[in-house]
Amino acid sequence: MIVTRREIAGAVREAMIRGPLTRDGLAAADETARATRSSPRSPSCPAGAMRGSTSCGPRFPTCRSDPERAEAGSRQGGPAGPSRAAVVLAAAVAAAMRGDDVLASASATAATPAMQAALGAARRLLLQSPSPASVGRQLGNSSAGPGSVPAAIYAAAASESFSAAVSFAVRCGGDTDTIAAMAGAIAGARDGVAAIPSGWVDALENGERGRDHVLALADGLWERALAEAG
Repeated sequence: MIVTRREIAGAVREAMIRGPLTRDGLAAADETARATRSSPRSPSCPAGAMRGSTSCGPRFPTCRSDPERAEAGSRQGGPAGPSRAAVVLAAAVAAAMRGDDVLASASATAATPAMQAALGAARRLLLQSPSPASVGRQLGNSSAGPGSVPAAIYAAAASESFSAAVSFAVRCGGDTDTIAAMAGAIAGARDGVAAIPSGWVDALENGERGRDHVLALADGLWERALAEAG
């Protein structure tokens, strides 16, 4: 999913602090996304870009190139596609933290007919208990946000535990790490860190930016969200 750290952080903050976003609020988010993408990248990447997701050029070989970005944007209905998918995901995570209906909150932010239709299909699938492979085929399992967010939201909504949500998402096929990461974010927001199997946590590498670093970032994000909420 081609989004920047700034887009995700802004969307999550908005959803957590002010409640679910509405379609009317997407114009400003899209404008911010365009400004972020159009700003020049210096060697230190001042826009706060996340490697692997933005066009930082040859100085950052792990980042996507401009042609790749253009192609992905056209497949998703224009440059706002990835940004809008990130807003939908952020709304689902925030709803999970509040104990609200994640599909309802995600649907309230869906600004494109394709996303609205996919989330409607996800709602109907909750009554059918389909296999993960079937969910991947019906809701999408690609690396693009509009083609993976609905499956991730379904996996979390249909599963009673963190491990079940992540395991289901992995079995949807396609870009499994993307779908499982998003499903885990939603289920983790709903169930809390204690719901993550200790064996999974212990198995994480713990280098300079490993397990302890990630846990510290999570604590810092939570504390900042509480402070900004007043």
